[in-house]
Amino acid sequence: MQNKPWYNGNICSVTFLRLLVILVLFTVSRILFYVFNTSYFSDLDFTEFLKIIFYGIRFDISAILIVNLPFIFLNIIPFKFRYNKVYRIINNWIFYILNSIALAL
Repeated sequence: MQNKPWYNGNICSVTFLRLLVILVLFTVSRILFYVFNTSYFSDLDFTEFLKIIFYGIRFDISAILIVNLPFIFLNIIPFKFRYNKVYRIINNWIFYILNSIALAL
């Protein structure tokens, strides 16, 4: 039995899914910020809140792409060594460290 990686060799789809998860986490953090600080947004109605979420997602997409440029670059280089286990571990650490810092900010 051959030991296949969990992503079946499709690094691009895994990269996209990871970035999508980060986008969801950024959106959830924005919603939690609103929930914990509703007293500061007393005159905000639901349609304005949806506008804030929409424009926030647009901002988050650009911020996520900028923060994750090293990770994206390391995933799109067309060499066979990117399937190496050590390379994937280093790439995963880069992803987690960059996005942890970005989410914390």
